[in-house]
Amino acid sequence: MLEKITNTIYFFPIRLLSNHIKENLILSLSWIFILFIIIGKLGDNYGVPMLFLNPEYIGVVGYFSFQLVGICFGIFYITWNLVSYLLYSYRYPFVASLRWPFAMFTFNNSIIPLAFFIAYLFQVVDYQNYDMGRNSLQIFWMVLGLLGGFALVLLITSVYFVASNKDIFGFIDPSGEHEKNNTDYQNWDDLSGQGKADRVDYYLSRKFRLRHVRDVTHYDDGLLLKVFQQHHLNAFLIIILNAAILIGSGLLIDKPLFEIPAAGTIFLFFSIVISLAGLVYYWGGKWGSVVVILLILGLNSFSKLEWMQRNSQAYGLNYETKQEYSLEVLDSLCQGKYVERDIIETLEILNKWKEKNKEGKPYYYKPKLMIVLATGGGSRSATFTMKVIQTLDSLSNGEVMKHTALMSGASGGMMGLAYYRELYLRNQLGLAENIQSEEYTRKISLDLINKITTTIVANDLFFGFRKYYYGDKVYNFDRGTSFELSLNEHTDGILNKSLADYKSFEKSASIPLMFISTINVNDMRKMIISPQPVSYMMRAYSEFAPEHNKMYEVDAIDFGAFFSKNDAYNLSISSAIRMNATYPLILPNVSLPSTPQIDVFDAGIRDNFGMENALRFLNVFQDWIKTNTSGVVIVQIRDNVKKNKIEDFEYKTFLSKLGSSFGSISSNLTINQDYVQDYILNGTDDVLKGKIEVVNFEYVAAPEEKRASMSLRLSEQEYYQLTKSALNENNLASYKRVLELLNQ
Repeated sequence: MLEKITNTIYFFPIRLLSNHIKENLILSLSWIFILFIIIGKLGDNYGVPMLFLNPEYIGVVGYFSFQLVGICFGIFYITWNLVSYLLYSYRYPFVASLRWPFAMFTFNNSIIPLAFFIAYLFQVVDYQNYDMGRNSLQIFWMVLGLLGGFALVLLITSVYFVASNKDIFGFIDPSGEHEKNNTDYQNWDDLSGQGKADRVDYYLSRKFRLRHVRDVTHYDDGLLLKVFQQHHLNAFLIIILNAAILIGSGLLIDKPLFEIPAAGTIFLFFSIVISLAGLVYYWGGKWGSVVVILLILGLNSFSKLEWMQRNSQAYGLNYETKQEYSLEVLDSLCQGKYVERDIIETLEILNKWKEKNKEGKPYYYKPKLMIVLATGGGSRSATFTMKVIQTLDSLSNGEVMKHTALMSGASGGMMGLAYYRELYLRNQLGLAENIQSEEYTRKISLDLINKITTTIVANDLFFGFRKYYYGDKVYNFDRGTSFELSLNEHTDGILNKSLADYKSFEKSASIPLMFISTINVNDMRKMIISPQPVSYMMRAYSEFAPEHNKMYEVDAIDFGAFFSKNDAYNLSISSAIRMNATYPLILPNVSLPSTPQIDVFDAGIRDNFGMENALRFLNVFQDWIKTNTSGVVIVQIRDNVKKNKIEDFEYKTFLSKLGSSFGSISSNLTINQDYVQDYILNGTDDVLKGKIEVVNFEYVAAPEEKRASMSLRLSEQEYYQLTKSALNENNLASYKRVLELLNQ
């Protein structure tokens, strides 16, 4: 029994596994990190596992997309083994005496990769079968693609190593004379089994047989060392190859043919990480960890240099001049004369809205004024919003869009509303038909994350020196650019237009007003993007006591007025949507041309429902609304439930107690917004004499279903869930209620 235990302990694969765990955990953590993503323990709520389980190439999931991932996985596997070989081979001099030393080392160093690959294949098959509904033949081709890509890398690598590397017999002088000189190899100590050399009794042969380790003390130390050192160059070549592929992908990311699946770029990125870490630990020795920390701190300091700054920009804006950002400037933009002027302009729009909705009606008829709001939530919210607004408009024979005076919201919901409003405009111009078709719901649900992830890994992490040309201006290229490119590609480019392109159509009330918000990172002020002047939205407004307006702080900024000298109305709509949907880390904060600099991010941080915009608008125009309408209907399209069930709560662990406050704040952010907005809604409803009614449409996963992830990509199953939920029993009642209100 003791002998078996001893044989196991000194079995080469077990010794290598022990080295990874004890001495250089970073090599193992790379596998663990990716595995946790694949099995849904990391990033599941944001749809990250789907990148590995359902990779796309040119919009298609199949043999070739999985083959590309397999190729990248193969490069990661070879890189990991080269780094392991670099760090540990000197401890096992017997390897140099084997035929094809690196191949045998790799073969015995495959416990972790083999366990990972088995788990990966299992997850792919399970996901494709149950989540995507693929048949056995389709899954077979996907698995074959993954295996084929991996095998291709192994084949190419094997041919290269066989042709370029030697075992010890290739270095032995045919004359049988060898110069014994160890003075040039001071990194090598005591090949007889003492010092650095670790004990190994058995290794695994290529035929899966146990072989006893042969004694190599009779070989010249220099010869053994030469066998190992020839692979140092290979390690450098692999690093250069990985970097070249990643940087090449970054340069060609806007060309679909060269868009590697996101999972593949992640494998390549980790290849570079472990390569660099391995080299640092190899050269740094016991000081490796200190060197890594110093390098990170050095790179961070280096990135502060002005010429290294690569801020994300909004396309269409002029960045050559900077606007002063101060309380005095903000106050000057919402002086009484400007507010009154902008109110008059918006009243003209509302009067045209009224005329449009009174056509063919009795003289005393007063239409319902509708406001449509949609919550954030990535592609999940965009798809659900699109399905709901299509259904509403279809059931009402176009009356919902006709009665809608304002649209607002956050993130994915704003994407859906902006897309449908553009389709509605094109329908009126005779450029689009059947805008309630599922074709458009499908398009807004298409993958946006693949190009973003590839750009993060292949461009942004390398300080992104690439440029993007928009009109006659030049901007920085980053993952924000990739978001816009993907969005415009999937929606046939119809959102690739400027704010100014909508001005006349809003002015004539042909389409609803749209307030696209984004939040200043520095002070949480809201930036309201609209082709119309909206200074009345910059702070609380009192019609009866205008002098009291000075009491209220400016908490919002009229984007068009503030950046009037920066071609504000030339801003791309896709950039406005991106600024509204800048979820932290996924998309970069957009920097605007001001001094001090304004960086903006997701509107949902402050107002995930657009309700704040709607209530201020209603407050400003309350008199007109009371006189000219029969009431207000606020349609709120939510990707969550308004009235959440009270769940049991307890601290299960010490760490959960430490992190409870932060987790609670994050998870309950939108719930708190609901509480505050209901309080404000109550006051506004009183002012309008009880003429407001809010109708909610809520995405709710069925009891047996897993909730769709808040990602920029949906699985087929998630898409089906969302469209089905839009027609569930509660939402059908909401459709009915909206139609009843329109007919009152």
